[in-house]
Amino acid sequence: MAAAHDLGRYLTSAEVAEDVPGWYLAPGTRESITVSDATPEMLAFEEMLPDVRFMPLIEDWAQVDSFIHPEIQLAISGQKSAQQALDDAGAQISPLLEE
Repeated sequence: MAAAHDLGRYLTSAEVAEDVPGWYLAPGTRESITVSDATPEMLAFEEMLPDVRFMPLIEDWAQVDSFIHPEIQLAISGQKSAQQALDDAGAQISPLLEE
């Protein structure tokens, strides 16, 4: 559990940008796309594709995303349960989706 929390903290820190050049290039795509055909440097990321999903195409996504990430960090750090983090993010996001 402690190792998982350490990994989560690392992956959400600024340090990962220093340690992993091009970390932001990991493809946000679906499993059926072979990105390395057109972009060979993406081959290293293709193993992750079954677990990657497109970002929702909604107008307020930046605001929705700003509610999600702090809750994920609280769950990863053990300050909240995963369910509580999802519930709290949902309480902030639902009004946006109703507009």
